Amino acid sequence: MRIAVEGGEEEIELHEVRDDVKLDRDVLDRIVDLVRSRDNYAALEAIRGVSSPDGKDYGGFAVFMLLLKFSEEAGQVLGSLHEYLFGISAEDGSPVLLASSDQDESRSQFLGCMSAMLDDPESVEMAIIALPVRDAGQEGPAP
Repeated sequence: MRIAVEGGEEEIELHEVRDDVKLDRDVLDRIVDLVRSRDNYAALEAIRGVSSPDGKDYGGFAVFMLLLKFSEEAGQVLGSLHEYLFGISAEDGSPVLLASSDQDESRSQFLGCMSAMLDDPESVEMAIIALPVRDAGQEGPAP
């Protein structure tokens, strides 16, 4: 998957995830709470476009990208830097993992990173939730 980001000349390339990994809907609420309550968590509009390697445009889909940088101690166990692309399920609004920066990442490693981010925010040096850039005339809630 290729992600074009605001202010960047190059696209971010992530590897499609083969396993279906769907998180609970309440994960989104927990992420929003962390963004509002912690200085090291932030949300910003940065995604200009998402496409597959064969050129399929995902611009009309509800997506967000999560960039995680763990502390040195947590990074020794989990790896220091992770990037994930999620889609929002049309069925129930749950986040579905679409792509990851690590081609060989296991389901358990991903779930460990998510658990650390949500349950042990002190282990996170920085978490950025990148949202699609809204068009100038588009209305919607702020992150």
